[in-house]
Amino acid sequence: MIKVNFQLGKIVAVTLLSAAVFVLGARSQEDAKKPAPGKTAAAAKTAKGPEAFIGTPDKIKWVQSAPGVEFGPVYGNCDKAGAPCVFQLRFAAGGKFPPHWHPVDENVTVLSGTFMAGMGDSYDESKMMSLPAGAYVFMPRRMHHFAGSKSGAVVQVHGVGPFKINYVNPADDPSKGAKGAN
Repeated sequence: MIKVNFQLGKIVAVTLLSAAVFVLGARSQEDAKKPAPGKTAAAAKTAKGPEAFIGTPDKIKWVQSAPGVEFGPVYGNCDKAGAPCVFQLRFAAGGKFPPHWHPVDENVTVLSGTFMAGMGDSYDESKMMSLPAGAYVFMPRRMHHFAGSKSGAVVQVHGVGPFKINYVNPADDPSKGAKGAN
């Protein structure tokens, strides 16, 4: 009889222990779904990571960037360190971006038209490569480069912040009233 009660006691103990583990596990999953004390549901949601984003061309707000070149932000925060940064550049026929460099890597995809890119400290068309829609360009951080389009083009640039433009020749900086590269 003692042997049977001992076996029954083991079964009851294992069953109770399993039930306790199941209840605690379910409760911790529910707690994980709730925001931390003092945080709103929205704050808890963003703590998990970025939300999905779908952008369409009609939502881009274009602004003049350089002579014959417009800048259109698509997604992210180009000023925030480590933040995703996506924007488009729209080159008019003859639009040029003077020699410059960035503190972060630059990834460029040609969306339409023919884009021209070259490397160096002076705008020299003989050093440029003509790139059709679908082409991709990678410029490592601090690489001096320049760009333009003879017939017009739209490119999409992506990288991370802080995405800054540092002109090789400060006089080329259009924000300082320069006329751009010749």
